[in-house]
Amino acid sequence: MISTPDEAELAMLKLADAVVTELHQHSRPQSALSIAKRLKIRMSTLMRCLAYLGDAEIDGQCGLGWVSLHHDGDRLLLNLSDRGRTVCDDDAAQRDEPV
Repeated sequence: MISTPDEAELAMLKLADAVVTELHQHSRPQSALSIAKRLKIRMSTLMRCLAYLGDAEIDGQCGLGWVSLHHDGDRLLLNLSDRGRTVCDDDAAQRDEPV
């Protein structure tokens, strides 16, 4: 039986799309704090989303591996991994193709 996503799951998917879209616009790593401010979300909300988008294993499930996280001193920097950039580029190419 396939379950339909609830409101919280849909909100997280929407946020994941916004984070990936934001990172796709930049070739250089972006500060997690600046991403949270641009998207007008709390840092804790962004971190929950990054658990899904990153490559960490949580409760036996691996994240998508689309976003890389790096520490630069106290700053947390984010950027699309090669895998994430490929997914975004493929998605953009599909949108450009006539149906």
